Amino acid sequence: MIIGLRLYLLSILITIMIYMPVYAFVSNSVDNNQINEIDLMPEDNNGTDKVLKRLKNLYNKGDILSLEDLLGKYQPHNNVGETAKLFYQARIAIRQEEASDYYKTLIEKFPETKYAQKALYELAKIALLERSYSTSRNYLKRISSNNQDKNYLLATVNLNMSLFPEAIHSAEKFISESNDEKKIEIAYLTIVEAHILNHHYEKAMKILTKMHAEAIIRDNGSIVTFKEGYCLEMMDQISDAVSKYRHVITQYPYTESSLQAERRLYNLTIADKISHAEMSITSPLPERADETQTDLSIRTTSDLTDKYFIQVNAFSNSKNADNHSRDLKISGFDNIIIPKIISEQQLFIVAVGPYKSRSEAMQVQKELKSSLNLDSFIIQNP
Repeated sequence: MIIGLRLYLLSILITIMIYMPVYAFVSNSVDNNQINEIDLMPEDNNGTDKVLKRLKNLYNKGDILSLEDLLGKYQPHNNVGETAKLFYQARIAIRQEEASDYYKTLIEKFPETKYAQKALYELAKIALLERSYSTSRNYLKRISSNNQDKNYLLATVNLNMSLFPEAIHSAEKFISESNDEKKIEIAYLTIVEAHILNHHYEKAMKILTKMHAEAIIRDNGSIVTFKEGYCLEMMDQISDAVSKYRHVITQYPYTESSLQAERRLYNLTIADKISHAEMSITSPLPERADETQTDLSIRTTSDLTDKYFIQVNAFSNSKNADNHSRDLKISGFDNIIIPKIISEQQLFIVAVGPYKSRSEAMQVQKELKSSLNLDSFIIQNP
């Protein structure tokens, strides 16, 4: 159960914080005269600054084709230009291995630059995606610049290395420095999880109570309520725990927290701690959860009317679907899992979306192919 909780929180933490660049291909292109003008710029800081601004603007607009064209033509004349070129080459690389090579070259050749600091952070994210926690931690420790998200990411890494005091310290440091309410909420949940994994259930409950009292809870009410139930169960306050689990199931159906609550109630009946009557939910379930979940969502088809999705895969095993869904979210693609029975076989469809129009879905479909090399097709009202 502890391992499951750890993986569950990891999927949530990474979903919000850790995202790979999502590229939107737009029709804008660099005018040939502008490119030629850049090529002919003198070898001075003013010329370099103009190139860097152009690189940044193209990247921020998502005009990857023009950015690739400019990077191919641009021959830097100083270290600042060369570091910028390496950095943006890494950012638009399709394969993680290629991106890593660019970042490592940048750090090796220009270790004292701001781009080297950014490259260390990107390498730490890649290592975390690969679950190479020690490597990710080493990269983060080498970052000397004032980067608030360093502590946010470090808290996640420390948690998964079972370095619970360090995870709590990093999360607390991030909370004290940041104004990002969504990330602060997740940082508090990191502290809660560290206490739970360290069997300090009373301390975890104090943090959860604080989250209620200070209105910290934004998007993860179901997770908070489930963890309250779990802590109460571990503290042998079974009646209160059952109440929390039942609240999760009735108020946040079709979510991962709801599924976990059902499993906990079932385990309590097996252990003869509650009766089957206590386990049953007599109140009718609402059609869907009232909150927008940032964790895994399993929806019924009635929730998906008049919406477009991009189907990327289908699994007969729900765990495989969970893993694929988590990896997509790490890469920046929000998605849901849709249970379906096809030809008398239970399938779990992983679909990116939803989108209001087919054209919007087609745009993201191109991004899936360019950034993750995923084949897919668009579905409506799955």
